[in-house]
Amino acid sequence: MEKAYKCFDSLLNSQQDEIIKEILLALYYLTAADAPYLELLMKNIKLKTIVQLVFNENKKIQVCAIKIIGNLCYTSNEFIDKFIANGCLSMLKFVATKKPTEVSVAREACWALSNIAFGSPTHIQQLIGAGVLKAMQKILNENYDNTIKEEALWVLANACMAGNNTQALYLVNEGILSEFTLMLDKAAATTLNHLLVVIDKILGLGSTGKVNKIADEWMTIGGVEKMEKLQEHENERIYNQVVTILEKHYQLECIN
Repeated sequence: MEKAYKCFDSLLNSQQDEIIKEILLALYYLTAADAPYLELLMKNIKLKTIVQLVFNENKKIQVCAIKIIGNLCYTSNEFIDKFIANGCLSMLKFVATKKPTEVSVAREACWALSNIAFGSPTHIQQLIGAGVLKAMQKILNENYDNTIKEEALWVLANACMAGNNTQALYLVNEGILSEFTLMLDKAAATTLNHLLVVIDKILGLGSTGKVNKIADEWMTIGGVEKMEKLQEHENERIYNQVVTILEKHYQLECIN
């Protein structure tokens, strides 16, 4: 397998798009979660080459390169470290927010960033420093395709979960609750499940004194009102999450 990876690495520098695309497709399948030989890949494939292909003019090559980055960042923090060191954050942010938007490219870029955002507090700080989380907030507030917004929401939600309390509070101060409120009635059920876990965590961070300022802000911007409507959601898990949050942080009576 080591020889194969070395061959792949050489062919990624080909001048022929079809060859590059076929090699990337092979690497994409080889980098699926729990795939073997990832350590050999790390040693024999120049990750910087894959990052640079994110800017390739061929959309299929772009998407495949981004998917490989996302796959590998999902497998370990070590891959996240290496991809960040090779400049992936600025490139992924650029193609995610670029207008006119290539929907498939932007969606996959946000998905890859969401895997990076589920790393460590160190990675969250790097995302903050690179302006990635600000860019995700921009996507949620502007006229982007809903599938892109869904992935951008995962980036922000994962950052809140993987980050430490100081970082989560920083994101609150940056207005992230407004974006969460905006998406409460738009997100798919799986995304909404995750978002509600994040909201519960954030509201809990404000309960350190007599007044929970975060809970008050969430109510002021309409978050509580939208959550009350979610009690009518057909997904039972979402209903239970909403009831727990409203009773825990607001002592509100809920619909049975």
